[in-house]
Amino acid sequence: MSSNMIFDLLQQMLEGANKTNSRSKPHITVLMDYENIHISLQKRNWNGDQKELIQGMKRKLQKDGEMVHIEAYADWKKLANGSSKETDWQRNLAELGVKTHYLVSINGKNSVDMKVADDIRDLIERSPWDPEGTDIIVIATHDSDFRWVAETAVKRGRQLRLVGLRGAFSNQLMNIVGKKNVHY
Repeated sequence: MSSNMIFDLLQQMLEGANKTNSRSKPHITVLMDYENIHISLQKRNWNGDQKELIQGMKRKLQKDGEMVHIEAYADWKKLANGSSKETDWQRNLAELGVKTHYLVSINGKNSVDMKVADDIRDLIERSPWDPEGTDIIVIATHDSDFRWVAETAVKRGRQLRLVGLRGAFSNQLMNIVGKKNVHY
């Protein structure tokens, strides 16, 4: 390949990167360890208003950018069995525009944590110049199991935020992300 061809190829790549980074606001993707958040809220006598939960999250994050994706992960049947009232948590979130993932719990394994971590890795690996890419990754959890993927995200220069309840976060996770990037 001649040096002119290489130069032309690099120039095309840079032009493409400039076009895709011309967003008016950074794109935010929220990945919710919904089981973790839900159970923590129930312990604090939460009324179960998912619309209020999602709107509150959007309000907290609006200064950071535009929430373009929000995804919730849970063993929905397990959550329903633990609830005193008959609620279809998954359906309610889907009606609010949240993409839901049904993950069957396996004894001794946290399927939700593993899938959320895997999807975070996918976001980390996706080029920031990809038009479908995300600029800010938000993890809604209190769980320290995400510390390794959070470290990877930070080391690779990705913007990371945490969303959850005050006093419930893992100190390890907060230290990796930085307290200024934690929303309550």
